[in-house]
Amino acid sequence: MGYLKIKYFPIDINFYIYFILINLFFTLVFTVNIFWIAAESKKASKDSRILLMIPKSFKDNEEKRDLIFNQLSLEDEIISVEVEDSKKVRTLLLDILEDTSLNDEIIPEVYNLIVKNTKKIDLDLLNYKVSNIIKNARIFATYSSPKAYSNKLYILLLFLTFIFAIINYFLVNNIIYRIKNYLTLSKSLGVKNITLFKNLNIGFFLIIFISFFVCYIIHFQFMNEGQDNSLISYKSLYIKIYIMYYLFFLLNFNGQLYSFLKKIL
Repeated sequence: MGYLKIKYFPIDINFYIYFILINLFFTLVFTVNIFWIAAESKKASKDSRILLMIPKSFKDNEEKRDLIFNQLSLEDEIISVEVEDSKKVRTLLLDILEDTSLNDEIIPEVYNLIVKNTKKIDLDLLNYKVSNIIKNARIFATYSSPKAYSNKLYILLLFLTFIFAIINYFLVNNIIYRIKNYLTLSKSLGVKNITLFKNLNIGFFLIIFISFFVCYIIHFQFMNEGQDNSLISYKSLYIKIYIMYYLFFLLNFNGQLYSFLKKIL
C-alpha cells in the first residue's frame, strides 16, 4: 500500500482531499450550468413550430396545394401536416396589422408541419421547392425568444470557465511545487521521465474520476427526488464534460511537469 502511495500519490493525503473537493465544486457548478443551458435549448426547440403559409388568391388552388403536400410528404423529417384554425390565423393577423380590416378571402391558409426535429429542417430548400409550385407560398419557423436568464447562463459559464482556468493553473503549479523533491529524487535515482508522467497521470486521473463519480451520484440522487427528471437524458453530455475537463487538466499538468523536469536535467 505504501509503495502504491509513493508511486501514484506522492503528496500528503490532506491535499488530495482538498483537490477532490475543488474538482467536485467545479464539476457540480459546470454540469448544473451546462445541463440547464441544454434543457432550455431543448425546451425552446420543442416549443418552436414549422408553419406553411399558402395564399388563397391563385389559380388551381386545390391542385397546386396538393402538389405542395406531395412534395412535403417526401421529406423524411416531416411527419404530417395539420391545418391551423382560420379564426386563430385571423386573430393573429389582426394583432399584427393594427387598425386594419381584413377580408376573409385574402387571409392565407396556414398549416402546422409536424416534424421529428426542427433543427434538421432546411427552410431555404423547402421554400425553394414550394415557391416553384406556388410563388408566394412560404414555410417559416416560430421560435421562442431567448429568456434573459438563458443569456445570463452563457455569461456565467464563460465566467466560470475563466475562473476555473486560472485556479487550475495555480493549483497545478502548487502540485508541482509540492512534489519537486519527489521529482528531483526520482531523477537522481535514474527514474525516466516517461515513468514519472505515467505514474502521476494515473494518480490524478483516479482523483478526478472520484470527483466526477461523486458528482454523478449527487446528480442521480437529485434526479431520483424528482426535482428535475430532464437531467436523466444528459448522461452522454456528462461524459463529454468529464472528458473535456480531464483533457484540460492533462494539458495543464503535463505542460508544467515537462517544464519543471527540463530544469532539473
